[in-house]
Amino acid sequence: MNYIYFILGLVFNIICLLILAYRSRFIFKFFSENLKVVHALLINALVLFLNYLTPLKIGSVGYPIVAKKISGIKIVNSIKVAIFEPFFDLFWQFILLIILIFYLGSNALGLNNPYTWILFLILFIIILILIFYNFKRIFLIMIKIFPGWIKNRVKRLGVNKEIIMDIPFSLSFLIKDYKFIISYMGLTFLVIFFVPFGLYFSSLIFDYPFNFLSILMIYWASFIIGRLSGIPGGLGTRDIAMGFLLNRLGVPTLGIINIILFYRLINLIPSLIIGVYSFLHVGKKIINDRKGSQSL
Repeated sequence: MNYIYFILGLVFNIICLLILAYRSRFIFKFFSENLKVVHALLINALVLFLNYLTPLKIGSVGYPIVAKKISGIKIVNSIKVAIFEPFFDLFWQFILLIILIFYLGSNALGLNNPYTWILFLILFIIILILIFYNFKRIFLIMIKIFPGWIKNRVKRLGVNKEIIMDIPFSLSFLIKDYKFIISYMGLTFLVIFFVPFGLYFSSLIFDYPFNFLSILMIYWASFIIGRLSGIPGGLGTRDIAMGFLLNRLGVPTLGIINIILFYRLINLIPSLIIGVYSFLHVGKKIINDRKGSQSL
């Protein structure tokens, strides 16, 4: 085993966390919030840590509270970001899933020709336009299906119905700002490109030198399957999907177990260390705030 690849995997994972932090800072800047990259890193790592502990990424509900405690961000702006980021990520992951299915299906059926891809591109553009111009309607549907305890928690934070109804207008304005979307998508492309390096270096540790395009497809296909499962971190479901795809490339069972184990370590170690630190930091602030209110 060559452990230099393990170190490189950790380095690339930290780079990904920094890109995600800068992406969060970029969107908060749009709402006139001066969020430091370090604070964005602590916020994202803590939310990720909480998501590992809860199903269906319920930990993300605490995003506004975490952002306020760490950096003093306004609750309403944190809610906007907490809605926009997963919505945007879900959107491009859905598109990526369609592309992967289309690519694999067209190859299997022998339909991989320019006309097929032109038709796919037209359908893709239509879907894109429909989602962007119906964002307000989609948001209102999301509000209706939110569990009651989430709505009550939001009200306790001082966010009334009028503010909530104003959120889709603010986000619609954000989505229609093409300069912002292009820049934000550029940062997202960096994430799409850098994140699979953890799996790439894990395979190199055990002398499986796959080309990066194969690793890119394996990673995101298994990631999306794991996300659709609703299990924290996609544990189990993502691993099974990843193992199946690695097996299709000729990796034996023991090799698959080793690759996935080291990929998990590379993926978890930086975010968990930062997340636990952030958890203790926020917990200390909450305790001090309660002591201060009781003394009054």
